[in-house]
Amino acid sequence: MAQSERMSVSSGDVRATRIEIFRFCGSDKERREVWRRACEDVQEAFNFLWRYWMVFHTLNDSAAKIRESLERYRQWHQAEKKTRGPKPKWDVDAFPNTGELKGGKVVSQSWDFAHGKSARKGITNPPDLQNDLYHVVAKNFPRLTSDQISLILQKWSKSLKTRKAAKGNLPGWAAIILGREAIPSFTRRMPIPFTKRSCPGGIPLRRDGDKWILDVKVDRVQVDSCDLMLNREKTGSKRAIVSRIMSGEYVFMGSAIQYDDARNKWYAMISYRMPASVKPDLDPSLTLIVRPGRHCPWRFMIVGSDSVSGKSFGRFGHGRHVEFARRNIISERMSRSEHSRFAGSNSKGHGRQRGDAAWTKLSSRWKDFAKRYNNEVTKRISEWIVDRGIGRIVFVQPKRESVNQRRFLSTAGNSERSGMSWEYFQFATMLRQKCERLGAVVEVKQQNTEKTAPVTKGIQAARKTTRKARKSKGEKCKP
Repeated sequence: MAQSERMSVSSGDVRATRIEIFRFCGSDKERREVWRRACEDVQEAFNFLWRYWMVFHTLNDSAAKIRESLERYRQWHQAEKKTRGPKPKWDVDAFPNTGELKGGKVVSQSWDFAHGKSARKGITNPPDLQNDLYHVVAKNFPRLTSDQISLILQKWSKSLKTRKAAKGNLPGWAAIILGREAIPSFTRRMPIPFTKRSCPGGIPLRRDGDKWILDVKVDRVQVDSCDLMLNREKTGSKRAIVSRIMSGEYVFMGSAIQYDDARNKWYAMISYRMPASVKPDLDPSLTLIVRPGRHCPWRFMIVGSDSVSGKSFGRFGHGRHVEFARRNIISERMSRSEHSRFAGSNSKGHGRQRGDAAWTKLSSRWKDFAKRYNNEVTKRISEWIVDRGIGRIVFVQPKRESVNQRRFLSTAGNSERSGMSWEYFQFATMLRQKCERLGAVVEVKQQNTEKTAPVTKGIQAARKTTRKARKSKGEKCKP
């Protein structure tokens, strides 16, 4: 089946690009100071929300209610399944459940906490905590616009609800209330969020001759126009993205203004949604087995098709460049000093970090090489499954160190003292991201021993089908 015939439409991806801001059209020094104060307001607003939320639950005695709910769940879990009834629900949520308002009275009320705007109006049963938070934040941070407050609340509430505890199975917000974790505290300036409503023309990007200009409203006073660093030779891809946003090919999404303390520069984090991508129509009955080889980088096997023998074969090169790259790094490492006390005179007297800087560079060089290699191989595999129409990929990942050290990518050009291995987990993550984006199913199986590799029931059935098809044609097959 041709590739153009196996297509189905999916939703577009949301991405972001970082563009430097190097000039303000108005008073440069004055507006930069306003933007710094806005970043500090956003930072203080996030810290204030966490403290306000914690005070809310402290006065409500939420910790005791969570412990009671956990005790009820423990008793329910230990009871007999036939007689224990439905699973008990918690009395506490990350945000209060005030129930429904019927006949002027609140029914099923689980919170009796008057605070903020509700207390000022004399309301005994407060409204939803998120509605109350908006007015409290607006009162304490008058320089923030309504759009910025709404975006801050959305980001904060999402991180609060999806947060997980560092240990155990409790939600992150429950662990904080119980005192097992501390509330987050932000010590650096936070990005300033903005959307289309923060811009006068809907899309904040425009072009004036050779200049690329961003129009955004950071405070309640005026709209700032600033020049973007898009005229350099290395910013060609970013210019193409901005041009497509301005033409409407890409949809402009919520973005932010970010300040880099180390470089003392401002950046615009422009988010956009790409048009709907086209997914290939893959066959889920075809399975590609990917495993690291012992004498070559990778071994592959395709099962589930009558036209494929199901034999293992190598692909994507012999891997000699991996051996060459590792030996170069090891030789450089051996030629340099082993400790900071043997470092050169220029590195002495400046701390351990500067004395060991050469080791850090070599380590990052190997990590960068392995990442580029994994990215290139996974990209070729994703293109390969589209050409073959393969809808299922099984990656056999070496789990134990003894199995890992017998693979080609772990031993090529390596020495016993180097301690250099291979990032198979990173390879599995990249393979899953690229192939699932195309609509394929990716499974990662752990290989604990050298002899027994995991093979699923589906692959076994596919092998039997292939063997039967070959026998029907009069071909000999191994048992």
